[in-house]
Amino acid sequence: MALNRATTSKPVRLQLVGLTLTPSGFLVCAYPTDGAADEFARRLGDELGDDGWFEAALHRDIWYAPLVQFNGDLADPPEQVQWVADRRQPDLGLVDAATAELVASGYTGRHMTRVDITRSRRGPPAHQQLVTPSGASPAPSGQALPDREPH
Repeated sequence: MALNRATTSKPVRLQLVGLTLTPSGFLVCAYPTDGAADEFARRLGDELGDDGWFEAALHRDIWYAPLVQFNGDLADPPEQVQWVADRRQPDLGLVDAATAELVASGYTGRHMTRVDITRSRRGPPAHQQLVTPSGASPAPSGQALPDREPH
């Protein structure tokens, strides 16, 4: 599978800075700290062959990770817009992403939905380690945060 072949043993390190809002949910903004994310995107585009046209034509300087996905209409959209605006730039720390997911967007006739295609790990460790701006782990006793279970 293309995703498995594109992954390497080096995790992608991302600086998490701020939130953004889309019609389908809340996202955290993630900025690469080295060349690992670019290398992963290049390899994925190569491995996807003709289906990798989007990756081949795009250089990302920002990545996004979903925090909350909406499954219906919001009761008070202006309140959600203001909530995200108030949290646009907080430094949320660093993450070493050891898991990659290939997803697509679907449309229900009312809103966009996430469609999981496949998932791959980038070698050990089998978790994602989050380091907060203070350097402390937000997990109890300094434990690493486990991967989210696939749905």
